[in-house]
Amino acid sequence: MNGSKKNTTGLKIISLVLAVMLWLFVTNENVIITRKEITGVKLNHINLEEGLKASHTDKVSVEVIGTPKEASDINAYIDLKGLEPGIYTLPVKVEPVPGARVTKIRPEQVKVQVFKTEENIFPVTCRVQKPPPAGYTVEGMITVPEKCLVKGPQEVVRKVASVVTFLDLTDRTETSSFYAPARAVDARGETVTDNITLIPDQVKVYVVVGQERTLTKVAVNPTLTGKLPDGYVLGDMRAEPSEVTLIGPPGTPAPSLQVTTSPVSLEGHTLPFTEEAAVTVPQGVSAFPERVRVMVDVKPVTKEESP
Repeated sequence: MNGSKKNTTGLKIISLVLAVMLWLFVTNENVIITRKEITGVKLNHINLEEGLKASHTDKVSVEVIGTPKEASDINAYIDLKGLEPGIYTLPVKVEPVPGARVTKIRPEQVKVQVFKTEENIFPVTCRVQKPPPAGYTVEGMITVPEKCLVKGPQEVVRKVASVVTFLDLTDRTETSSFYAPARAVDARGETVTDNITLIPDQVKVYVVVGQERTLTKVAVNPTLTGKLPDGYVLGDMRAEPSEVTLIGPPGTPAPSLQVTTSPVSLEGHTLPFTEEAAVTVPQGVSAFPERVRVMVDVKPVTKEESP
């Protein structure tokens, strides 16, 4: 009986000493033991087979008891070893945390989709959603790069019909460059977003914006001046090309159905000749081409043509 009491007393003394030592250790090291729920812990996956990709929630909450911890101190993961394409519900696991014990994981299980990946290259198409201000028009557009790589689940990538960058040009009145996001769209023009990755996901767009112009095609009537030498008469004459395009601001009316050239002199010509002449146009209007070849036939007077 006395021996039993001595053993009990000894155990109590040992427990008290250990408690005091633990209190001293905690006090000296400034360590506080707490229960804490840590949110925003990144959820990783391991052992994914080559050629496959996984989609799942990327954050979980972990409750621990022990020294204070941050989300970056905790490694939460799901094990995908041996899984083929499909949808699974898997447990969330957490590696041992030094100085703490994990008591809860929320959620304890997550839904995971494992799928085959596929990639394809598409040219980038520019689409103007909002045009330039009134009086201006888009004269040309290019993107750098000209193509994008689309990666993602096989069944999703196969829905993609093209890669498009949608442009807002409401404040563009001259040539400029800027970056714009690239989007994968299906045959109906709807954006495809499910687990899809574009490389790059934005492109540099070069846009040439100029004032709107009216284009009118008109005939060219050469203007001749001077007189041929005695004994010679004027035969056929024509301009080459016989028509030019007049370019002017919006609403500019064509001066007529034809335009003239700068004067071509007949003085001293006794043989057919060709001379280049400028096309005469109203102020504010330009012609394309600006100059034409005037071809003039000069021939001697025949007996029938003599007075």
